[in-house]
Amino acid sequence: MHVRIHIQMRDRTVFCIVPGLSYKRKKWHRVAFTLIELLIVLAIIATLMGVGMPLYQNQLERARVMVAISDIRSMKERIKDFLFEERRMPDTLTEVPRAKRTDPWGNPYEYLRIEGNRDVAKHIWRKDQWEIPVNTDYDLYSTGRDGDTAQKFKNEESWDDIIRANDGIYVGLVSKY
Repeated sequence: MHVRIHIQMRDRTVFCIVPGLSYKRKKWHRVAFTLIELLIVLAIIATLMGVGMPLYQNQLERARVMVAISDIRSMKERIKDFLFEERRMPDTLTEVPRAKRTDPWGNPYEYLRIEGNRDVAKHIWRKDQWEIPVNTDYDLYSTGRDGDTAQKFKNEESWDDIIRANDGIYVGLVSKY
């Protein structure tokens, strides 16, 4: 075999063939990753998951809260339509057409008619941190992520509830009310 030598000058290229010299090309092919490379990749993925999962969970929870707020606003309008058509407040949510029955966490929405039912409802009205009832017509709320609630907003169980307050002026989290 002969070796071909490539010499390049300014204006032209010269090829020289030197007799008697030979070589063999060696090609190295990698067929697998080393154990250390795999461990490094797994460590990077675990770190990204450790950072990303809490952020994802927070965004998911915010989205659920926004869905519950939207549902309560929608049911508020449906109850207003029911009041206009029937000339009375509904006793339960089942009387209201197209009212959603469960919140994003799978818990039923809570409804309590206050108007025309003050004596019965007086003991179970939702109250703010100053013990003042938050609605005069009806209470409508979701028990939130934990599915637990309290009559008074100063109790920690009710902080994640999504409520309708001030006779529909406020719809949102108890913790922000």
